[in-house]
Amino acid sequence: MNPDSIDFKPSRFTIRIKQLIVITAILVASLTGLILAATYFFRSDTEARVQETNLRFAEIGASRVHLELQNYRIMAEDLLRRNAELVSTEERGIVFCALASSAGQGLHYNRTIVDADFMAVQGGLDGIARRIGDDAREFTKSFRGGQTALNISPSFNIPLLGLSFPRREGGLLLVIVEPGELLKTFSNVGATESFLVDTKGRVVAHPTSNLVLSRENLSALGIVQFMLAGNLDNGQVRYRDSRGYQLGSYKKLGAEGLAMIVSTPEDRAFEAVYAIQRRNVYITIAFLNMAMLVVFFFSRRFSVPIIRLVDATKQMETGDYNVKIRPAAGDEIGILTNSFLKMAKVIKDYTDNLEQKVDDRTRELRQAKHETDDILSNVSQGIITVNRDGIINSEYSAMVERIFGTKNIAGRSIADLVKVTPEIEALLSRYLTQLFTNSYASEDMVRSLNPLSEWTYSPEKGTDTSLKFLRFTFARIYEPEPFEAAARENLNVVPNKGKRRKVEKLMAVIEDRTAHNELERELENRRAQQSAKIEMFYQILTLDSAVFSDFVREGLESLDEVEAKLGSMTADHEQNIILLRAVSREVHTLKGNARALSLDLISRVAHELEDGFARLLESGGDFTASMKDDVLPRLVMLREEVQDAVNLFKKIVESRGPQSRISSVDDSSIGEILHNVTEKEAGALGKEVSLNYDNRLRNPLPGVLFSKLKSVLIHILRNSVGHGIEEPDTREHAGKNRAGKIVVQISLSSKSKRLAASCYRIVCEDDGRGLDPQLIRSKAIEKGLLKRAGADKMNDEESRDLIFLPGFSTAATITETSGRGMGMDIVRHELKELGGEIQVESVTGQFTRFTILIPAKEWTSGARSH
Repeated sequence: MNPDSIDFKPSRFTIRIKQLIVITAILVASLTGLILAATYFFRSDTEARVQETNLRFAEIGASRVHLELQNYRIMAEDLLRRNAELVSTEERGIVFCALASSAGQGLHYNRTIVDADFMAVQGGLDGIARRIGDDAREFTKSFRGGQTALNISPSFNIPLLGLSFPRREGGLLLVIVEPGELLKTFSNVGATESFLVDTKGRVVAHPTSNLVLSRENLSALGIVQFMLAGNLDNGQVRYRDSRGYQLGSYKKLGAEGLAMIVSTPEDRAFEAVYAIQRRNVYITIAFLNMAMLVVFFFSRRFSVPIIRLVDATKQMETGDYNVKIRPAAGDEIGILTNSFLKMAKVIKDYTDNLEQKVDDRTRELRQAKHETDDILSNVSQGIITVNRDGIINSEYSAMVERIFGTKNIAGRSIADLVKVTPEIEALLSRYLTQLFTNSYASEDMVRSLNPLSEWTYSPEKGTDTSLKFLRFTFARIYEPEPFEAAARENLNVVPNKGKRRKVEKLMAVIEDRTAHNELERELENRRAQQSAKIEMFYQILTLDSAVFSDFVREGLESLDEVEAKLGSMTADHEQNIILLRAVSREVHTLKGNARALSLDLISRVAHELEDGFARLLESGGDFTASMKDDVLPRLVMLREEVQDAVNLFKKIVESRGPQSRISSVDDSSIGEILHNVTEKEAGALGKEVSLNYDNRLRNPLPGVLFSKLKSVLIHILRNSVGHGIEEPDTREHAGKNRAGKIVVQISLSSKSKRLAASCYRIVCEDDGRGLDPQLIRSKAIEKGLLKRAGADKMNDEESRDLIFLPGFSTAATITETSGRGMGMDIVRHELKELGGEIQVESVTGQFTRFTILIPAKEWTSGARSH
């Protein structure tokens, strides 16, 4: 950047103000930190003391309550032992005591002593017994040896505490008291609040009588919730309620099943802490005011010499180098002033002969640029240089414009030139920064970080559109050593050998490796194709001759059918779409049969041909050009691969001698094929699946039916493995065996509601995830196969039939095994040609069952034919 172009504006903040701001900020930060630390530790100590006090208060209160309850027991036992017939008793609030035995869910009172006034108010002994009956189940726990203390105030509409104690002689002692003495334990002391709760969090004793009368449940309160959740006899916790944060403690009474709760509002507990904090803030403000005054007056000593240097600098800007300042002290500012005076003298001497030096240097640069341009115009490689910002400099070779097909490269960023993504641009920026700044790392050390070491470039519009494969190699160009420049000026300067040289710019050598990479790719494709041929040869060796012969016959027939249908395409667009879908079904079936026999090369080429048909259907336009460039070459390739397999097979048969022959395919072959399909599809998807094939026919299937049925079952099995059977971990999580199970059963049925009296019945059932009608409807709407209005009117059976629509699939992506939505469409199409039908039954999460019915009378004409 040119310094003359900078529009410099002096800051409004002088150095004195900056000093004042910096020192004040340091003081404020330091004092604030001290205040916050002191407040924090004081607050922590205070909180610990309050919690400890609360816990001690809770323990003392719990002991008092425990003793008070035991006193009630002793007094009641004494009353009953003396057999006192009291009309009124003043035994510390006892209004009722009785010896009771069990009476079903209630109590039977053997002996009672009751306060006469209490009995009159509560409607006699019957009234008291009826009110006690509301809580009788709680008191009956004492029959099993436990003590019970219960707030029975709601039943009597006055504050009362019910106590039950087990007796060695049998039965229990029931005591009702007015908890006047007990409530003295729970009087609030200052801001501290205490109360008593039972094991369910209900209020037993509390200074607020309304809470006692309502027997309110306080289990939502933080300290009560903490007590109920814990197993310790005591504890403490900080919690928040409607009044703010509280410091709570509790102590359990033990046998009585009660707990003493003590809590203190945090803001009241920390009043002293907040007062000290406010005092410290006032002291800090006063101290800062004094410190700012001292700093303001002391900073003058430093700012005045600097201001003089600024004035001298402005004088030099005008071209007047006769500055008259003098060092005011021997400190750093004085040293700076002295150095400034020497610099002014050197500049004055240098400017006297500057014009001559500029002319000489200009001639040298012009000569060097002319020589550089000659080199860059004739070099056969792409060469550019970039600055620290990644901008291409003006010097670059002519080959660069030919490689990138564009001119005026100078001034563009290298990232823009090679058209990188934002992620790659960030990596490239970090790599260039390493080369410029990390002088300790050589180019070889950071070579692996170069994101352009192998780069695919797409030329700009209007040029050759083929991709280019480029390799960028970067090297550093260093700035001249100081003594080299001094030598040109005839100055005596000694080089500093211990200092690393600074990187001035980077040179990038660009190599166009397009032809080389294309040759490597061609060789790799040939090796892969040869390897696939060898693999297919070994696979054919292991196949049953009858099975392979059957596959070849069906494959060639399918290809003949595809070629015939493609040859019959006309200008009728709708008819062409029907034909394309038909040939897609033929190729999909051929691909499935090839995968079933592990003929992966044929399966892969068939999958590519399927892709071509899919692109034709998606384009929706004129099929002629795409057919010629995309589909027909792949069709020819697929036929060649099938024919190569036939030729290999013939050579294998011939090599086995004249005694070898091709047997016919029997019913055991289809079982072997179906097992192979299941294992291959499951292995490709990482699933565990077992197949149970059960052929219950006494006579073999007719030939044509056998061939068609084999293809149908392959499609259904692939669908079951791909979509029905879950992954092993998913099955295990759902409580199923890790390995899925598929059952295929073929039988002759004598009854059918829809078809002839006798029909072939083929059942294919899996124990997978089943068919989800809602998901099927959603997917059909998503793929445009169904309107939402129509989906709302469909029942589950109709929804399951949607899987047979062409193009329907629940797979998220298209793979070689699934995703096109053709398998079940082919099944329905094949069965329609056979005069049969297919039924679907399913329970989501449990199973899916396909039942195929084919009329038998149409296929009983003799042995099978191929």
